[in-house]
Amino acid sequence: MEESNLIPKHEIGSQTSAGFPSPADDHLQLPLDLNQLLIKNHPATFFLRVKGSAMLASGIHDADILIVDRSITATNGKIVVATVDGELIVRRFQKQAGGLCLTADDESPSINLSENDSVEIWGVATSVVHHL
Repeated sequence: MEESNLIPKHEIGSQTSAGFPSPADDHLQLPLDLNQLLIKNHPATFFLRVKGSAMLASGIHDADILIVDRSITATNGKIVVATVDGELIVRRFQKQAGGLCLTADDESPSINLSENDSVEIWGVATSVVHHL
């Protein structure tokens, strides 16, 4: 399937504030391809629907769609999707004094990667889509 068949391209104007549109917008129309904007590596990119509010402070809400790239290596501070006991969870990848761990924005307990063999980093979140 061609990239342009996944999500249709739409025309957009110039950058705008939350105020009135620019009169120049009548003359400037640029194509917007959401695939090109949100997906850098198509074969390694997946969309996952989030359940829960553990990462709310990071802007990830219940029922949001998380765009995850499995080809990216997790680095300190990145939001990742990990498998824990066979289930997918969304957490922040952290390097701490005790080693590597996965932390939530809420009061959920951290998961120490060196103490838990059943944890695997599945991919790195690159974008989130949610309704206003």
